[in-house]
Amino acid sequence: MTERLQAVADTQSVTTTLRSSQSKAQRVLFTALAFVAPMSSPNSHAEQAWLGMFPQSSTVSLAVRDARSAKSSRAPRVLPSTAEQITRLQSFFALSKTQLAQVCGVHRQTIYDWFAGNFEAEGNNARRVAQLFGIAREMKAGGAQALSARDLSRALSDGTTILSLLAAADASPERVGAVVAQLEKARSGTAAAARERLGWKSISDEAAARNLDINLDDFIDG
Repeated sequence: MTERLQAVADTQSVTTTLRSSQSKAQRVLFTALAFVAPMSSPNSHAEQAWLGMFPQSSTVSLAVRDARSAKSSRAPRVLPSTAEQITRLQSFFALSKTQLAQVCGVHRQTIYDWFAGNFEAEGNNARRVAQLFGIAREMKAGGAQALSARDLSRALSDGTTILSLLAAADASPERVGAVVAQLEKARSGTAAAARERLGWKSISDEAAARNLDINLDDFIDG
């Protein structure tokens, strides 16, 4: 009696293992099928064919969702045209066309051709333009304001400028943003020191904004 019960238990264990292996194999095979045969709906031909072959499968729906999710998550981000990318890049960093050519690593004529839409950037040039465009886009999304030509050429104590960072192969939003923050801090400190030397009282940001509005109104009216 004991041997018979053990045999039944062994049979159930083997059956469970086979079902588990079959379920895993079905998921792998069906995922591969989902990539080869596009499924426009849950009732697509490919899915119906699979259900016909493996009616006992309980992993079909999950495999379909996983496959579709994986395909959609790998969809590349579509970039604007080269002309639009360099236009935004030039506007955000206040780059001249010569400086734009410098940071992109191309001749000035190439920049003019890109602006005119004569051709799109390709290969390494396309990757470089996309890299710089991404820096401008991320900084703007993070709340950074467009820079001025003066900001672009201002140097830190070690001689680093925003232009030199943009021209570097490893340019990144973090590195450029850090330099912008340092320049802003230095500029604020310089202005405060100048006011102190002149004997001017420190004013709040709100007061400074009001003074600016008054000065602008006077300038416009005058």
